[in-house]
Amino acid sequence: MHKKLRILFIEDNEDDLILIQRVIKKEKYEIESLRVENQHDMLDALKKREFDVILCDYHMPHFGTIEALKTLKKTGLDIPLILVSGMIGEEAAVTVMKAGASDFVMKDRLARLVPAIEREIEDAKKREQLRRVQDDLSDSEEKYRQLIESNTDLVAKFDASDNLSFASKSFFNLFGKNESEMIGKHFEFNIHKEDIEKYVKACKALRNEPFSSYVEFRVMTNDGWVWLGCIKKGIIDDNENLVSHVVIARFLIERKRV
Repeated sequence: MHKKLRILFIEDNEDDLILIQRVIKKEKYEIESLRVENQHDMLDALKKREFDVILCDYHMPHFGTIEALKTLKKTGLDIPLILVSGMIGEEAAVTVMKAGASDFVMKDRLARLVPAIEREIEDAKKREQLRRVQDDLSDSEEKYRQLIESNTDLVAKFDASDNLSFASKSFFNLFGKNESEMIGKHFEFNIHKEDIEKYVKACKALRNEPFSSYVEFRVMTNDGWVWLGCIKKGIIDDNENLVSHVVIARFLIERKRV
């Protein structure tokens, strides 16, 4: 069974095009291709069709590899572009590779072409998979942030050195600070002197199973002393070392008043 390969050729020599296609077909590929010779046709082709790889000649009268790479970059598409050319100087080859070409194959050494195509297509697939994972993570993080922001409870995450890495909007409002003033900086609650002992005890509990604790304490805020009921959950590595901890706190004003 033949494998399908969609190729956009940027080539002005019909004989070279036939030769390249013959080399690829020998490796049991069924080729679906289009040939262009200028920027307008290249853009039109990329807009209307999907391609697995672009094979580009270097020596063309009005539209060479550098121009093709710039055009491809404008589209935002991640398609491997392989330079397939005859005589080309070392300096020119280096320039093309630095400009973003995926590989360079000499026309008198076309045995390298199909392995290069297969490798670059596989790399492009891996990049696409990585982008999808990153997009999914970004979506999840945004949904998580929206959930946190809609909650009236205080939510914050600290590293092992008590540097604030994340917090809900309600947390910043409570202390009259903005995000830039607190994120990445060391933070400690200003605890009422009568509650310090039990608060310290709760903090120590984070380093022992079940790596969590609950404590009620008074903390100095932008509006004065406020009662909080606080759940602290430690994040532990494989060696049971505390690497970070999450704090979820709720106002106890009404309960304490009663």
